[in-house]
Amino acid sequence: MRLLLISGDAPLQTQLLAEAAASQGHSRLVDLSGDSLLPGADHFDPLQELEQRWPPLRQSLASWLEFLQLQAPQSHQLPLLPGLEDVLRSLFLVDRLKAAGDDKLVVLLPPCGQAQRFLQGLVSSTDLVQQVYEPLMERLAQLKDTVGRLEGLLNLRLPDSSGLAVPEALLEDLELLRTRLIDPTACELQLAMPAGQAEQPLLARRIAGFYLSGVQLSRLWLHGPIAPELLAEHQERWQPSHLLHTLDLPAFHATSPTWQALPWQGEEAIEHTSDPDGTAVTSVLLPGLSRDQLQVQRVGQSLQVRLGPLRRGYPLPSNCLDRAPCGAKVADRRLEVRFR
Repeated sequence: MRLLLISGDAPLQTQLLAEAAASQGHSRLVDLSGDSLLPGADHFDPLQELEQRWPPLRQSLASWLEFLQLQAPQSHQLPLLPGLEDVLRSLFLVDRLKAAGDDKLVVLLPPCGQAQRFLQGLVSSTDLVQQVYEPLMERLAQLKDTVGRLEGLLNLRLPDSSGLAVPEALLEDLELLRTRLIDPTACELQLAMPAGQAEQPLLARRIAGFYLSGVQLSRLWLHGPIAPELLAEHQERWQPSHLLHTLDLPAFHATSPTWQALPWQGEEAIEHTSDPDGTAVTSVLLPGLSRDQLQVQRVGQSLQVRLGPLRRGYPLPSNCLDRAPCGAKVADRRLEVRFR
């Protein structure tokens, strides 16, 4: 089963791109935009998703709600707290992925900036559970054991925390989704962007942000007038992804089937090599960027790369762990960091 992700900053353009992508073979449409742009798709509605998932969650939390003397709110009163919408969006996508079988899943994402943060959250979700949430649950269990020795004296009994654990089946589903997202043979990204001169600086950051989120660009549709030399520059910069330029929507309808049928081959997202002098080199695929746009540092056993509000850690191989970073540069569409 293939994942085909669609995003862009113009709703009509992204809708047309998603419909064109879905017309190629057996596909299922999933609309995660929150705006119900695609007729016939499974539409993500955050409030509806919250209401559906709250009853079983409330049952798991019942003992803690009672302990904290909190009245369990009704489902329609639940607020969409910051970050909660993307959690619900992730669960919605996981369910659709499981139901898709062997069909291609065409997923309409929110606009680019929001889509990048959503994808980065998915790619790091299992690490966050293992490195942050599970230790927190272990600490809570230790606290319960400690308090248990004083329950009679303090007249205090902490509820069982086992109901707060993330279900193992959900962790497996999230890991499956994560591995598909970062595998260019299983997942590809198509972007629909305006072609005007004013949008060009943002375009490079938009595309690079998706690479930093773990997903590679396969097709780029630029719509609107653009200087020939700038179009040629884009075609050179974003290879091997396929670029389509149109001045009007009828031209897109006429050319998109052939464009969608072009074969695409992804690239290795991260490579580990050595220079002739033995210096270890870790390179990350981040096309379209210059070195001064990136913040790069080693954090523990990973290489942390930041672009604006986006940040991702790449695990380092064993031959880098006992060495210090000695330089970083961008060359041939890749960020190269050397360790000596």
